[in-house]
Parts: sequence; structure tokens; C-alpha cells
Amino acid sequence: MKKLILFTTICVLFFSNFSGAEPPPQRVNDFANIISQETEIALKKKLKQLDINTTIELVVVTIASLEGKSIEQYSVELGKKWRIGKKDKNNGILFIVAFKEQISRIEVGYGLEHILTDADTKKILRDVVNPLFKKRNFDKGFIAGVDDIITKITLKEKR
Repeated sequence: MKKLILFTTICVLFFSNFSGAEPPPQRVNDFANIISQETEIALKKKLKQLDINTTIELVVVTIASLEGKSIEQYSVELGKKWRIGKKDKNNGILFIVAFKEQISRIEVGYGLEHILTDADTKKILRDVVNPLFKKRNFDKGFIAGVDDIITKITLKEKR
């Protein structure tokens, strides 16, 4: 019996080490618990459809705190760690909000920078997302932000 328990423990440890440090990201990762379940479901449907229609992977993440890092550093590290986007296309987008610092960012993979520019993402945050977040309406902010990202992508891809 002791050998069976030891063998099982070794197998669990062995396979957990090679299965990746973290599970693959979901389309919506609300670690700060600021998105309602209804909105999370709606966002997941939109993001799944975007992936199906374009192969673009857009991931929404909320975190409690940046823990001393800049939002730029945190988002780039997270995007690489989770491998958001198709490797050969580098077409991932990370929409991240750090709750404690009250800061948000839309990080765009190199393969999409000609479609969704830094100017586009700053405008989306400034004009669409942040006014809603300031009113603490996170659900509407995320929906509006994701809708605007998808609109910009689909309009520019059609050109």
C-alpha cells in the first residue's frame, strides 16, 4: 500500500511539473472579481466568435494589483507567459485592468500592430473604457471596450 501511495505521489509531481506552470488562460480571467457572471459569459461568447472569425485571440484579465511592476511590463510578461495569440501570426491582444492602481492597458501582438495601433488602443481606453470605469461600471466598460476593439479590427481587416 505504501508503494502505491508513493508511486501515485511521484506520478502526480512528475506530470504536474511538465504540464506547464499555469493552466492555459481563459478568454476572461477575472482575478480581481469585478466582472459580473452575466458579463463574463457575454464576453466569452464575443471573444470566442472573434477567434473563430479571425484567429485573433483576445484575452480579458483583471488583477488585484501590479505588485510594483508597471502595467506595460506586467502585460508583456503575461502575454508571453500565456502565449496569447497564434505563434506564427503573433496576433494576440491582452486587455488588462489592475484594480488597486486603477489602470488599464490593451497590449497588442506585433502581428496586429498595423491593424490595432497604440493610438487606437489609447483612444479606446480614454474615450470608451475609462469613463465607464470611473463610474465603477466595470461590466459596461469591458463590453464597450471589447466591442470597440472588435469593431476596429474588423473594419481595418476589410480594407
